[in-house]
Amino acid sequence: QALGNTRSEGVVMGNYAVLLEILGRRQEAIAHFEKAIEICDRAYPTPGGAWRACLAEIRAEEGAYGEARALIQGGRKILEGTHEPELVKLICKAGIVEFHAADRTGATNYLAEARSRAIGPMMGPKTDVGREITKLQDLLNT
Repeated sequence: QALGNTRSEGVVMGNYAVLLEILGRRQEAIAHFEKAIEICDRAYPTPGGAWRACLAEIRAEEGAYGEARALIQGGRKILEGTHEPELVKLICKAGIVEFHAADRTGATNYLAEARSRAIGPMMGPKTDVGREITKLQDLLNT
């Protein structure tokens, strides 16, 4: 922040939000995701699309399905045609949103879309994309 590099600031803020969520500090994570999205919208939109997907998953877990879906829609508009691996991860998170909203058909459709797009070296089973696909599949198997 002190250096004025807002691109990096948005990315670091979002990564910190992910860490906070892992640590169970959900309210702090939400605040950091929101700030990261705000910064990225001004300076570097692609990560903002990814952070929207992360925040959408949290909101869906809290029962805020409309907000979660709006975040997914906004993130998809940003990521479509710009960063395929992040888009596939967002599609998986869209499936997770639908799973929490009790729409198994919607979740299953998103899983199929993610699988059909997960082609290439950045999308194998041991990548972030592969882990998101597995996470959605595991939810659907419960």
